[in-house]
Amino acid sequence: MSDNTTVYSRISGLEVHETDDGLIVFNPATDKVHHLNPTAGVLWELCSGSKTASQLTQGMAELFSLDISPAEAVETGLNQLVSEGVLVATEGDASQIDG
Repeated sequence: MSDNTTVYSRISGLEVHETDDGLIVFNPATDKVHHLNPTAGVLWELCSGSKTASQLTQGMAELFSLDISPAEAVETGLNQLVSEGVLVATEGDASQIDG
């Protein structure tokens, strides 16, 4: 998993439409459409620029009432969303990251 100070933010300027089966995210800068399933959509929505991967993992576990940590799935999801250009990972200031 990424270090404890990397935070994840949604790319600005995206057009987002909610559907019954997740989110459709259009990036006008790249002219690409991304279909996020409900779980990926929730993860994407949680990426406000102030949460680390471990905080996002904790949030997903709480939201979905999971007994087992989804750390691997969250890491995979974050990496894919970053590589698809709908999230950006930046080095945060550890003193200002939400607990």
